[in-house]
Amino acid sequence: MSFKCYAWYVRGQKHAKLAEVSMAAVCRVDRYAELLVATDDPEVTVPGARMVRFEPGLPLMLANIEAQLQVMWCRSLTQIVFLDTDVLFLKPFPDQLDEALVVTWRDTVGGTIKDIKGGVADVMPYNYGVMSVVPGLRTLEAFTWMRERVRRMAPGLQLWWGNQIALSSLCGPRPEGVDEIGMRAIPWLLYEAGMQVKVRKLAGDTWNYTPRDEHEDLSERGAVHFKGHTREWMKTCALRLELPWLEEAV
Repeated sequence: MSFKCYAWYVRGQKHAKLAEVSMAAVCRVDRYAELLVATDDPEVTVPGARMVRFEPGLPLMLANIEAQLQVMWCRSLTQIVFLDTDVLFLKPFPDQLDEALVVTWRDTVGGTIKDIKGGVADVMPYNYGVMSVVPGLRTLEAFTWMRERVRRMAPGLQLWWGNQIALSSLCGPRPEGVDEIGMRAIPWLLYEAGMQVKVRKLAGDTWNYTPRDEHEDLSERGAVHFKGHTREWMKTCALRLELPWLEEAV
C-alpha cells in the first residue's frame, strides 16, 4: 500500500462545501489519506484540508491546471489523486506503479446519453474529474504543456472543456474496450517528439462513473462522478453512505 494525497481545486463556497463531502468519502476508504485543497479564491477555506493558495485571475480551465501544478510543486514522490468536488470514492484508488499519469477513459457521456461517433466522448475521451500522478519532471512537463495548450484556445474553451481537450491531445485515443498502459510523447513540437510520459488508462465505468438513476446500485463502482444533470443526486448517495452532507452543498 502506498500513501496517497488527494487534491481538489476549489473556487467558490458551493464547491468548498462539496469538497468537504468528497473528502469525507475519501477518508472512509483510505484512513491514511492526506487531503489538500488548491484555491485561487481568498474567501475559501476547507476545514480538514491543507490549503495551497495561488493568484486569482485565470479562466476556470487554466486555473484548474495551474492548481494541479501548484500541488505537484509542493509535493514529491507521493501519489496525488486529483478529484472534482462532485466525486465520491466508494473504494480505495489503485496504487500507482511506474506510470507518471493515470487517467479514466469513457465511451459514453452523462450516464444515459449514448455517444455517437464524432461526439463528445470521441472529442474528450478522458474525463478530468479523476486523475492520478506521481510528481516528477515528466508529469510537471505534461501538465505545463496542457496549461499552455489551453492558454492558446478560444476564450470559451478556457472557461469550459479546454482541459479535457488538452488531456486527449496528450494521451491519445481511448482504449478499445480494455484498460491499457503506454508511452506518450509530450507534443511540444509537431516535427520533434518531446519527453516520453507513461500513461495508464482506467475504465471510467469503474473509476469515474456517472449514475443513470438516482437510486442505482453503486456497489461495484470505485468512484462516482455526479456530472451535469446528476449533480442533484449526489446528496442521495452521500446520505446513503452516511456522509456528512452540508445543506449549502447544492
